Parts: sequence; structure tokens; C-alpha cells
Amino acid sequence: MNFESNLKGHTKGILDLSISGDTTRLASIGGEGRCFIWDSIKSYSDKEPKPFSQFEFSKPPPPLSTSAIKKGKRQEEIHGYVALSPDTNVTAVVQNSVIRMFKTLDGSLLETIESTEYDQIDRVCFSPDGHYLVTMSSVNEENLARIWYNPYGLQMELAKVERQLHGEREGYIRERLNKRVDEIKGEL
Repeated sequence: MNFESNLKGHTKGILDLSISGDTTRLASIGGEGRCFIWDSIKSYSDKEPKPFSQFEFSKPPPPLSTSAIKKGKRQEEIHGYVALSPDTNVTAVVQNSVIRMFKTLDGSLLETIESTEYDQIDRVCFSPDGHYLVTMSSVNEENLARIWYNPYGLQMELAKVERQLHGEREGYIRERLNKRVDEIKGEL
């Protein structure tokens, strides 16, 4: 079965896409420096879907002056990659050698990581459990992979479980939620 939906919003093309493991969210980054998070279920049914969340990950480069163009300089372009964590709590956006981790729900910046190992990160993805972010780069004919710990998904899951625990009255459910809180704290 094929679905088609026109995801409007990017003004300078889409650079990369990532879909969540459960296929409920789609992240897209564009050449204008914005990231859109789409509700993929709703987007299929809407003729003109609106993003679930959006945030800026980069300022667009300033336009070149006429004299710079005459000297043969080319307009800088934004390049990048995006990855959604499996639980969709965290969105990673990579530009050159900079990784920015955002809270998917509201686009708040969680962390900026500058990788000094290489100049250009060529790919990014989360591990299936969301605990790690993996980056790949090719430098001087060497393929390099780097694994980064991602505590943010666990921190958000902990907050969610603690909210559930606070509102729960059933003893066996509270016991199960307390166990999960202990598990998450052990992983952090």
C-alpha cells in the first residue's frame, strides 16, 4: 500500500528524513536550518498536514555580496542528517562535526556535542533501545564509527513513569512502576 502526502514547510529542500520505529513520527531537516517533526499517521490522512513540532537547528548562511559572487565564491549551504530515537523523545541533528540533541516534543536543545575526531559526520542513527547514538564518518579512506551515550531518553522515560506512579492507586501497578523507576535509575 502506498501513501502520499505533501509535507510543506521546508523552503530550501529536504536534506534528510528519519522515521520512528513505531512509524508514528517522521523527522525532516531542510536546507533553511529547520527540523520538522510530523505525526505520520495524521499526515497521511490530511491533504495539507501541519508539523507536530518544529525547531531551528542552524541559522541559514548569510547571502553572498555581489562582489563575492563576482570573485567566484559560492553560497554556503547547510548539510545535515537527522535521527529520531525509537521512543521519539529525542531528535539528533548532525551538521559537519556538530551533533545537537533536541527534545522532540518542544524542540528545546538538550546538548551540543562537537566531535574533534573528524571533520564531517556522514551518518547518524540511534541504537534500537535508544540508549546510544551512533555516528559514522569517512576520513582519509578510513571508515570511523563512534558510539555516544544518550541519557536523555531515559531521563524523559523516568519523568513519565514517575508521573504515572504519582497518579496510580492500585498496589500491583504501583509496584511495577516502582520497579521500572529503579531500573531506569540503575541505567542512568
